[in-house]
Amino acid sequence: MSKGEGMEKMLEAYLAAVAAQLPKDRREDIVTELKDEILSRAEVREEALGRGLSDDEFEQLLREVGHPLVVAGRYAEGPQGIVGPELYPWWWFGVRMAIAAVVLVSVMGVAVQVLAGTIDPAQAIGRAIQQAITSGLMAIGCVTLAGWLIERQPARPKFLCDWKVKDLGMFEWSGSLNREAVSKMFATGSTGAAGTTGGIKAKGSGKCSHGFSPVAGAAASAVFTAVVLAWWLGLLSQMQLGSVTGADGLDYGPLLRQVHQLLYWPVAGIFAGRILFDVMRVLTGSPVRLTAAGDMVFSVANIAVLVWFWVASPLASIIQVPDMGGLVERLARDSWHTQPIAALLTAIVVFGLVTEVFRFIGAALRLATGKDRRQSED
Repeated sequence: MSKGEGMEKMLEAYLAAVAAQLPKDRREDIVTELKDEILSRAEVREEALGRGLSDDEFEQLLREVGHPLVVAGRYAEGPQGIVGPELYPWWWFGVRMAIAAVVLVSVMGVAVQVLAGTIDPAQAIGRAIQQAITSGLMAIGCVTLAGWLIERQPARPKFLCDWKVKDLGMFEWSGSLNREAVSKMFATGSTGAAGTTGGIKAKGSGKCSHGFSPVAGAAASAVFTAVVLAWWLGLLSQMQLGSVTGADGLDYGPLLRQVHQLLYWPVAGIFAGRILFDVMRVLTGSPVRLTAAGDMVFSVANIAVLVWFWVASPLASIIQVPDMGGLVERLARDSWHTQPIAALLTAIVVFGLVTEVFRFIGAALRLATGKDRRQSED
């Protein structure tokens, strides 16, 4: 087939655009094969028409072959999407957990600002919505980046190829959390998957197992903690700790800024360690004793931070109470009107310490027995 100068230039430009997207070691062979295919198609088209192709007709033929980026993609090695169909349920699950974390952080920020009286409620809600949208988009981007990296690993992660039936409930949960499921959850006090059976039946019992499996819980914890870490580091939105004057007339702003500066790296380290630990749980199937040992370590770290906050932080002299009677008085209704910020900080530290102590004890029991009664038996 003889081609005009215009068609020759179009073919050269087309093949050059395809070649630019191809690996160097295979580029020449692929371009030669593609060129032969295009010329063959053009020859068949000319025989059908009984004449040579015009420049416009030849360009239309190139369009039928496909855009250079699409054609080059047919010869590419490795995955052809950001997240493949096998990993997609995990990606979607991670996106939902990230958005939930962003919303929770935004709501907490609004509550603190309104309680401190530093901002009008309507203004605080508007600012929270704006930050939630920006932070949510960034969180989705981070989850997508993680999915892109996992998709391109040389070996499939263990959680994709060595999964267990009990881990599948989280996909039902994340895919069916609609209005009916929410109503059922509050009616039954369960966060299990919403469906006709109300959950997965545990082996050897007539009871149903609700909630996340260990692997699903680890995945949710990793995503949630990552969002909180990004917020703590100021990557999602800058922490605004200006003047925070309570009803008692004390400006807590400078004290809170000092606390943030002193705890910046220790807390960031705890969050980062928690993320790495949860990722390891996902990859290993979250063994009971491994999970328990990690929970004990992080409970000790959290207790250390709370104790420091109570006895040595810049706010220690404000939040401390001398005895149980003083604690009851601090947490009484009147105190929330006269000293709302001090009462809030005291409640956070006290109830946080109690929670972490019980969490440590529970983890120690799981470490000793090798059994987790919160999960159904295999």
